[in-house]
Amino acid sequence: MEKKITKTPTYVNAPGIIRVDFWDPDFSALVDNKGYDAVWERAIPCPCAKRQGAIMSNCVNCQGTGWVFINPTQIKVLAQSLNKDTKYKEWSQERLGTASFTVRPEYHLNFMDKITLLDSCSRDSENRVVFYFEDKWMINTIYTIDDVI
Repeated sequence: MEKKITKTPTYVNAPGIIRVDFWDPDFSALVDNKGYDAVWERAIPCPCAKRQGAIMSNCVNCQGTGWVFINPTQIKVLAQSLNKDTKYKEWSQERLGTASFTVRPEYHLNFMDKITLLDSCSRDSENRVVFYFEDKWMINTIYTIDDVI
């Protein structure tokens, strides 16, 4: 038996054209029921770059990243992929890869916004400089510390 492929015109609302439409209540329910708890923080460029013409590595606002994260909001997210870019380039723990998330339609994620998955754990290593400040030994870490080995 030979199979035939029939081609139909690709214009909108054509009979026989299969189209996916997202019904908002069902879509939002999917994110709420299957999503991970997360904190979303909006990213804004740090003023240190404007004042100095370049990002300051000792900036107390952005810790040398050039971005300040504001307005933390707890939301639900569907995490589709977390991958690593394998091309050779300058490496750091902050440049590991790309993450793809789906959120409810009312949230508008922007470039460099920060998504922190709650109830998740990632093992990392850091070499940081310890300093003495106001009669205490202090250290600034990139990630919140749960355990020191």
